Amino acid sequence: MSIISIVLGQDGIAMGADSRLVKKDTHDLISDQVEKLFLIHHNQIGIASTGSYSVNKMNLPDFIYHFENDILEEKDTLKIVADKLLKELKKDKAKDPPSFYITGYQDGKQYMYEINRTKIIPQNFSMLWAGNHPYVDHLMNQHEINFADIYLHDAISLVKLVIQVEIEMEYFSSQKALCGGPIDILTITKSGGQWHCHK
Repeated sequence: MSIISIVLGQDGIAMGADSRLVKKDTHDLISDQVEKLFLIHHNQIGIASTGSYSVNKMNLPDFIYHFENDILEEKDTLKIVADKLLKELKKDKAKDPPSFYITGYQDGKQYMYEINRTKIIPQNFSMLWAGNHPYVDHLMNQHEINFADIYLHDAISLVKLVIQVEIEMEYFSSQKALCGGPIDILTITKSGGQWHCHK
């Protein structure tokens, strides 16, 4: 399982993800060092993933490498990248392919899309979290955030908080923790993207 979070700040986008991979049936730990967050297309587009860790029989990092180097073209916009990602997901014959969350700028505006096997869903929110998140749901339902006051430095803090809450609360739960490991965070502004922290 995974916990990912995205916040659209006034001056930039923050994306984050945990690093845990567990067995689907038993939830036994496989690794706390997997990549679920990617910066692609000349560091202009961020992709986060939840669910299965393979696409078209490739592990996630190999698939993203193939997608960026063999499928994408120099001129592709964010929406075209989303369309091409959907096309690749539709080829996957696995029972439960991953879901992708893609963000970036197009024509100077921030966009965020969810991509599953069947469709692209534009996300018209200032914040999103996905994956395994019962504790985050409980926290966020108690508080209202004024996103008009959220700039990139706060967006980074909020992304980290959301992921950390889920990881820490699952750690102290009586059930096996589905989220864990280091937290990776990247940022994207109109001038491009960079890693804020990366294991």
